[in-house]
Amino acid sequence: MRGRIVEVCGRQVRRLYFRACPSDRSTPVERLSADAEPACTEAFFGLQQKGDALWAVGVQGLARIDRTGAVERTPLPPFTDYGPFAVSFASPQFALVLTEANERLSLSGAVPLMAPR
Repeated sequence: MRGRIVEVCGRQVRRLYFRACPSDRSTPVERLSADAEPACTEAFFGLQQKGDALWAVGVQGLARIDRTGAVERTPLPPFTDYGPFAVSFASPQFALVLTEANERLSLSGAVPLMAPR
């Protein structure tokens, strides 16, 4: 699995955030060079701007990235089944939906998507 959040401005690309997979036992993030990443990084399935922050959702939870680059992580809230869907309205910022829409092409299982409220 690979993922990162970057900012592209003209010809400049700046990495804003990545998170190592919990199962990645390779070189600790603290020992990597500034431009390096671990072999496995969390994939993100939604990105929204809300106020002056970016919000990303991945299988490990929500990440709020502020203007300074500080990241606040929140685990995924509980989901409730509504027929064939699993939905969470626990976040005041977003409604979250678990989907297996890409199930035939992906081994990741259900992935969370976000919709601003």
